[in-house]
Amino acid sequence: MNSGFGTPLSDGRMLTGLEGFGNDLLQSMEGANSPLLGKLRGDMSLHMRDAQIIYSFEIGMEPVLPYGFYATTLGSGLGPGMLSQSVNYGRGFFEGMKFYMHQGKIYIPHPDDNTERMREGNRRLGYQFDYSNEKVTYLSMALLGMNGWIGEWPKVEGIDASVVYIRPLSFFPFSTKIRLGGPHINAVAIIPEPMGSYFDDKSRELGVNVFVFDSPQNPFFAHNEAASLKNNSNYEPASWMRNLAESLSTAETVKFTNGMLKEGSGDTVGIITRDGTLVFPPLSTGRLNGISAQFVAEMSNRMGYSVELREVSMKDFLDSEGIILLGNAVNFMGVGNAIIPVEYLKKYLADADFGRLAPCSKKTLMIGEKQSEVWEFRFDSLKHPLFGKIKQAFERFLPDYSVCVQDVLEADAGEKLKGIGDSLRKEVPENSLRIMRLPVPNLLREGALLSLDRRLWPKPGKKEVNSAWSSGLKNQNRLVLQR
Repeated sequence: MNSGFGTPLSDGRMLTGLEGFGNDLLQSMEGANSPLLGKLRGDMSLHMRDAQIIYSFEIGMEPVLPYGFYATTLGSGLGPGMLSQSVNYGRGFFEGMKFYMHQGKIYIPHPDDNTERMREGNRRLGYQFDYSNEKVTYLSMALLGMNGWIGEWPKVEGIDASVVYIRPLSFFPFSTKIRLGGPHINAVAIIPEPMGSYFDDKSRELGVNVFVFDSPQNPFFAHNEAASLKNNSNYEPASWMRNLAESLSTAETVKFTNGMLKEGSGDTVGIITRDGTLVFPPLSTGRLNGISAQFVAEMSNRMGYSVELREVSMKDFLDSEGIILLGNAVNFMGVGNAIIPVEYLKKYLADADFGRLAPCSKKTLMIGEKQSEVWEFRFDSLKHPLFGKIKQAFERFLPDYSVCVQDVLEADAGEKLKGIGDSLRKEVPENSLRIMRLPVPNLLREGALLSLDRRLWPKPGKKEVNSAWSSGLKNQNRLVLQR
């Protein structure tokens, strides 16, 4: 059915909005023999394969827009508009959560911590976020099931996904005048995506190779509370640093500020000292308050290992026994080699230290538009006994801080949710706007709990969530649904 909103494709789907623009751009690039042609063709191919449906969920009094794996805003009319503050100024806030498979069951780790961090970040930025922890957890499970991933764990390039990453996202969908600030209404989306290993097989076996980048930091940003939040505009420098790392055949950038360790472009960085202490930079550096790092710190303390929050200098970094990277997508990884420009070494190390810390190789590289001498240092992070013990504890105790999908949902919930997803996918060709409004069925087991007593953020301890939706859940041990 063609309702005038788009162009029918051979398989019955509709080509609308920016999809049509993308194909026009492809034709222009082909005519001009653009070097970006292959990149755009790949991006469009992925978009046409994966971006098919937008679900609009209604549960109780709190509507939310979870964009499924088969979902997109492109051509939907749902947003964001070209004048929206998200498009023009990067206004928005996101969180990183995940589902992972462990001994045949699916878990979502510390969902309360992630939702609380998102609620607090939205509050600090002045955005609206009125969704209970339980609702975010349940809707994430619903999307997992609607894509069929409860009954059959997804694959990425033919291999079982490492995780199904969950991205709750606050954004501003409506077009407004071109001006900074001002009160605007934000929407909330939930996006699931199967992911393979965050780093390649070689990184898992030998350690992640990193590039060390140092820069001064404006005092305003160093002390501005928004600078350490997961708001969208903070991640343009992180994207630039990740691209820089990849251009140097490394997988990650480790960021220093005036000679003191801050964090990686997408993870928290810690070191293992020569006396066996695990050290993370303090939050005063402006780093993200990482939940995975807090989990590792708690597990280390439980096992009797020393954990400190203190500044880590360039000398401390090079003098360490091992370096770890932590995050919901990264999980728990160790650093192999670190490439460091000699100018940083000369600036931050005394002559005696500079001579004693021997590199494994020296070479000259183009870093951006500048030719620089770099030294490469080897770290046997993965071989350190403490690294192995913490990694085992990480995998062993994470389920204790997780909600198990199979324990919470009814036995046939995966099949029922997949049926809903399948029926929606069949309706796609008949709906040119591809926006479906859907009541989510109540598939919780009797007495099931979607909230945990164990909390890591901002510190361990139970925190009550008071909302109409969660109150109804507590009173009845069931979801309160609006049909």
